[in-house]
Amino acid sequence: MFRFNGLIFLILACIIAIAGTWLNRLWQEQQQFTEKLDRSQIDYYLSDFSLISTDTNGQAQFILSGDHFIHRREKKESEIYNPAIIIHSEGESLSIHAEEARHFANEDMELMGSVSISKPESENLAGYELRTSNLKYSPSMDRLSTEQALSLNSTDNAEISGIGLIHDLKNEVIQIQDKVHAEYLPNN
Repeated sequence: MFRFNGLIFLILACIIAIAGTWLNRLWQEQQQFTEKLDRSQIDYYLSDFSLISTDTNGQAQFILSGDHFIHRREKKESEIYNPAIIIHSEGESLSIHAEEARHFANEDMELMGSVSISKPESENLAGYELRTSNLKYSPSMDRLSTEQALSLNSTDNAEISGIGLIHDLKNEVIQIQDKVHAEYLPNN
């Protein structure tokens, strides 16, 4: 009799251990799935938006607008569709347009698809329009850069093409890195 009770107790203990292990594994898998799903979800979403960054005097320094702004928790980055950026500095402005952009946690942006940069003519400098397929914008360094092919047309009839660009916004210096071709068409 004691032997029979011991056998039943052993079988019940094994069943309880197997069921406990199975439930624990199921709970852990569910928890991992839920955590992964949480981190990849959209943190916030803006439609037809404008964000304005101002200096200490309340003057706009940077305006970012677009059709859609999607921030994802897992990547800690944002996707922006049809972004338009206007950068104001010392009374002058620079406009950047693209099909799409990624805004990273370190504040840098990567603009992709038919990127155009335009700067109106000023008293001291000719204006220009620059086109490329991909552009990186680093507000902390006041710099634009690309490794892609580009074309630049200035308001004083200069046409420049090349590959790769570093644009120092603070000092207003544009460096084209490779395969530079320039043509100047003087006014008649």
